Amino acid sequence: MIRLYKIVFIILTLLILASCKEKDENNEQPVYNFKDQTLQGIIGGAAWNFKYGGFRTSAIDTSRYWIELYGQLETDASPCLNNKGYDDLVLMSLPKQIGLYELGNLQVTLYETGNNINKSVYSGAVEILSVENNIMTGRIDAYLNDDYLVNGNFSANKCD
Repeated sequence: MIRLYKIVFIILTLLILASCKEKDENNEQPVYNFKDQTLQGIIGGAAWNFKYGGFRTSAIDTSRYWIELYGQLETDASPCLNNKGYDDLVLMSLPKQIGLYELGNLQVTLYETGNNINKSVYSGAVEILSVENNIMTGRIDAYLNDDYLVNGNFSANKCD
């Protein structure tokens, strides 16, 4: 009799575990949620708002774009991939293909210019929507913690 209870217990346990796993697989949600707004967020605990973007072919890997998204302009310095004169910025390297890129193996870097601190963000996604007439459009949802996050739409000018 005890042996029968053990067998029934094991079968019920296996059924419960199998149903939980199936439920989890069917309810997976993306780890990003793009907001329909101009790119903005918080870098180093301070509010950050996108002002200008630039992109070029990466010097390290020509199959990728190097993208810099700048915040507040402090001087009349040329904004095209020239960090001088800008506040904090968002940096990334992405394949030269339109598409959705979940962060994980890829990253977005949030850079605090004044403190020379950069934080790598591996949670979220970047989507390149178009690259036409030397202008890239896209959107980002990148979250590290409440002091380092950005979300929204951007456009960047080709700089090379």
